Amino acid sequence: MQKLIKYLMNFLCLLIMTTTIPFTANTIKASENYQVYEIENKPKRQLKIQKGAFLNAINQREISTQTADEGDIVTFLNPQTMYIDDEIVLPASAIFVGEITTVREPVQGTNGVLKINIFKVIFPDNTEYPMDGYVGNKDDQIIGGEMTAPLYYDKVPHYPSGWKRGVLQFCPTNVYHYGKHTVIKTGKEVTILLRQDFCL
Repeated sequence: MQKLIKYLMNFLCLLIMTTTIPFTANTIKASENYQVYEIENKPKRQLKIQKGAFLNAINQREISTQTADEGDIVTFLNPQTMYIDDEIVLPASAIFVGEITTVREPVQGTNGVLKINIFKVIFPDNTEYPMDGYVGNKDDQIIGGEMTAPLYYDKVPHYPSGWKRGVLQFCPTNVYHYGKHTVIKTGKEVTILLRQDFCL
């Protein structure tokens, strides 16, 4: 019985050796037919938003000419992700950080005025990138500053051609209502314009 067991063990060892050696040899031979190439590290493509672009943002805290001071820091939220060729250039929830550069109180005839410069943006992972822009519109950086309505109207006679009698018209005087404070409410959508290219 012991001889039989010994014989079977020797047979199994021989069988394993005969099946393993050809497999190893074939593997080595197959690997010799392939060449190994190193993957080149291609430089990351620079993403850029052109100067003059309009960016929508949401005001995070009320800003008013009544309470704001020049030099105050203000923030605006990016509401949606911006892509360039399927790559993210401005993720949603990024924070635009700006500084109030001008505060003018309302006066008679004109509402209060604000000017806000944007100098950086903070991504959700806390990385910061410089940005040169301002809050406003394509024509002007001024927020507010509208003229108020006339306070008084004078009756002025007017004589249309062909009429036998003249008519009285109400014409505005040079006296205007006192201006109101300019307010950017929390949650209000504003427009940021880029003075320079924004690059990642």
